[in-house]
Amino acid sequence: MVILLLARHRELGLFRVHALEGAGHDVIFPQHKQAALEVIVRGNFDLIVLSYSLSSDTAQELVEIARQKYPDRPVIAISESGWEDTKLRPDATVLAGDGPDGMLDAIARVTRQGFRRVK
Repeated sequence: MVILLLARHRELGLFRVHALEGAGHDVIFPQHKQAALEVIVRGNFDLIVLSYSLSSDTAQELVEIARQKYPDRPVIAISESGWEDTKLRPDATVLAGDGPDGMLDAIARVTRQGFRRVK
């Protein structure tokens, strides 16, 4: 599975990349917004993992574009506080404190749903 990881903090993002790759996933981790937009346009990903470190405006814009082009691709939001962003409407929300295991569990949950968005 190819995961598009959207995050602002490089070190934390690389930690997540390592955990995802260790679990057998391929990861695309764009280093800036324009690169993320290019990946989204190409569509060579299966799901998005979105970090709380992105500004809400950037996160909302990227997710909106991805959902317009690929409405069946799930979005997992990593939240620092446990607050679920109602504007983003993620398919799963994970607490940052749950670490890599929480992120991997959320990926397993949404992929069992057959890559279909729950409305």
